[in-house]
Amino acid sequence: MKRDGNASDHLRKQAAAMLQDELAAGSSGQPESIHIQALYAQVMERGNLQRALKQVRQNKGAPGIDGMTVDELPDYLRDHWLEIRAQLDAGSYRPQPVLRVEIPKGDGKTRPLGIPTVLDRFIQQAIAPISERIVLCKSSKH
Repeated sequence: MKRDGNASDHLRKQAAAMLQDELAAGSSGQPESIHIQALYAQVMERGNLQRALKQVRQNKGAPGIDGMTVDELPDYLRDHWLEIRAQLDAGSYRPQPVLRVEIPKGDGKTRPLGIPTVLDRFIQQAIAPISERIVLCKSSKH
């Protein structure tokens, strides 16, 4: 399955840049790779992944370009988690393009909306609480 888009690359680079800034400021003596590995381990914790799945299912939402519904996601993860995890571990996972739909507005016009696949939403939900902690820690230092 070929994936396009660079959202995960962008987030990874942002996190790495933030950590490099922290190291340059002398706030930690540990190499950057240890920080990134620790953050990644938090993302991949079973409890965090279960929370992410629950959140995606509660949020419902329309299927993305692959047509998978939130109700189909648990079985898909059961069948494909090892290969998804391997792609994530290797840094080769790429989100699929979003499905573009037009949403009607009150004035009769429409606005574009991008709908990610439920798998990409699951991964985003797994990353979100960890990245929020980074931002909160970073902003509390200023």
